[in-house]
Amino acid sequence: GPVLVCCGDMPLMREETYRTMFETHEREGNVCTILAAVCREDLPYGRILRRADGTFDRVVEDKDCTAEQKKIRELNAGVYVFDAKKLFAALGQLKNDNAQGEYYLTDVPAILQAEGGRVGVCAACTAEEMLGVNTPQQLQQVETYLKEVQEA
Repeated sequence: GPVLVCCGDMPLMREETYRTMFETHEREGNVCTILAAVCREDLPYGRILRRADGTFDRVVEDKDCTAEQKKIRELNAGVYVFDAKKLFAALGQLKNDNAQGEYYLTDVPAILQAEGGRVGVCAACTAEEMLGVNTPQQLQQVETYLKEVQEA
């Protein structure tokens, strides 16, 4: 069945966003659904690349982006719903031929699509929700946002 893969450092992610993502996954019959946010800021997140017809093509990590790809504002939030069996089968096909020499989970959707699976993008995430807390500065940013929301 479906399995959610999400980041543990995104405290602003809302339950409603996860629900919308699962609903999209089921409604579209996807083997993978990627959560995305459209953001005006130049954040260090992977970019969602689309084909000419608007369908998903692949995710390119920030460090691997060309200057033109950096201009793309649809960002990968790093949250996925996968068909579990297809995910585990695809993990064995990952390669580390990228700028960081790492195995990218972000390559799995393109692998699944190449095998004939449907990959969808759910742009239900806000830029604030995808803020990760990995540094004291990022923690301060999230705390400031939460205070502003409480005061509003």
